[in-house]
This record gives sequence, structure tokens and C-alpha cells, in this order.
Amino acid sequence: MVEENILEKYKLELGLINFMVSKFSGRITRTRLLKLFYLIDFHAKEKLGKKITQFSYDYYFYGPYSETFIKLLDFSNGFEVLETSRINKNSEIIHLYSKGTAPRVDKIGGLLSSKEKTIISEVIKDYASLNFQALLKAVYATKPMQDKSFGAKNIL
Repeated sequence: MVEENILEKYKLELGLINFMVSKFSGRITRTRLLKLFYLIDFHAKEKLGKKITQFSYDYYFYGPYSETFIKLLDFSNGFEVLETSRINKNSEIIHLYSKGTAPRVDKIGGLLSSKEKTIISEVIKDYASLNFQALLKAVYATKPMQDKSFGAKNIL
């Protein structure tokens, strides 16, 4: 019952996670994926007056953070995504995601307007290939990040 509720409530978000991860050959880090979702929601809010996802973003380390996003990534592990972890040179855990083999939500085209699809495509085109520092710079240049300080809740 709980799984069905999550699948129904976050169908778009789970499908978008599946879609975004599949756009990257190999793997994408959790931090990079989260920043791209933030930029999708930021540009949607600017252009459409509303976010595409239900994620709430807090000002945290390396920019915006969403607890719901992290929980949905965990929920989608083994289905929409496959998670692996490694330790970097600073002894931090890096979470990497690749396309899952049994997505429960695969097609999201009918859940998005043409304008929302365009925003997602533009974010991928403009930001996905940036190195991590350039991506962070773009995130920190957004108005919500400039207007708030570390620890601020629900910045977008």
C-alpha cells in the first residue's frame, strides 16, 4: 500500500528521475542530478510560474538540497535507477546512479506540457555537460540562492 501511494503521488518525479539518469552515458552523481533538478524547477518557476516537480529545496552544502528527492532516489534504487557508491579522496561517499532495469514509471511524456518538456531539454542542453564547478556556479547564480543564506528552508 505504501509503495502504491508513493508511486501514485510521485509518478512524474520518478519518471523524470528515470529519464534524466538515462540521458547520461554511464553514471551521474547524486549531487549533479539534484542540481539539474533544481535548475529545471528554477527555470520552470521563472518561465511558467510554477515548478515541474513537488521537490522543496533547502540551502545546504553544494547548493540546494531536497530531502524528498533523496528519499525518492532511495525508493527508485533497483527499479528506475541503480545506485553504486565510492569513497573520494576526501573520504566522502559519492553516490552514483545509472539507468535501472525495471522502471515502474517509464513514460512521462503525457504527464508534461510541451513547455515543460522544452524547459527540461534546455536545462540538459545548457547545464548537463558543465564540469562540477561550473554547474555549482550556475546554481549559485540563481536568485533563490543569492537571496538566501546557508540553512534556509524552502528556497524554491
